[in-house]
Amino acid sequence: RIQTPVLFPNGILNNLFQNPGARISPGMIVQIFGSGLGAAAVQTPLMQGSLPTQFGDVSVIVGGIRAPLYFLSPDQINAQIPFELKAGEQHQVIVRAGRAISTPEPVNVATSQPGLLGFPDGRLIAQDQQFRLVDSANPASRGAVLVIYLTGLGVTNPPVQTGLVTPPIQANTTDPATVEIDGRPARVLFAGLTTGFIGLYQVNFEVPPDARLADLPVRVLQNGVPSNRYLLPLR
Repeated sequence: RIQTPVLFPNGILNNLFQNPGARISPGMIVQIFGSGLGAAAVQTPLMQGSLPTQFGDVSVIVGGIRAPLYFLSPDQINAQIPFELKAGEQHQVIVRAGRAISTPEPVNVATSQPGLLGFPDGRLIAQDQQFRLVDSANPASRGAVLVIYLTGLGVTNPPVQTGLVTPPIQANTTDPATVEIDGRPARVLFAGLTTGFIGLYQVNFEVPPDARLADLPVRVLQNGVPSNRYLLPLR
């Protein structure tokens, strides 16, 4: 008996900001939740610098375009939303497993929908200019330049192909990103895709010289849409 894959309603989420019902964006890494989505859990391998759009007999189709696959399991698939997907519209997501096809699940697509990388305890994952993790043992200082990581910042200029490892180029986000620390804007030096990764973005910014010395909330906004919020230690 063929098991038909089932997609859960509102079960297609930004993998760094699980906000059911929120829009997705081109290039975003998403988690797709359901049942009967595939065989045993497997991390898909890179093939000549890109992710496969089919692994075994499983594929994900978004708006008629096959999505690159990061991870497969019976109840979860991690995939990249194709950069080619047109924003401002609703598209259908379908999972194919063997000869069985899920019922389409609609998703609303925006130009960007930032999700910020942090620890489960609420601490921001940030690096200093020596690529050291910023934490209580290595806090940030006023005027420091830091790097934070995200998904969902949309298309870039120049563009990078869906599912492809980002080459050593400066692929800037088309829509400017704003960093807020303690509710105030910080100076952004770069916002774009991270070299050597697929679908991962970074924002390089400068801590304001007059920021409070405390654990300060940080979030990123793009087109007025806020990311999740994490705490940055500043001493």
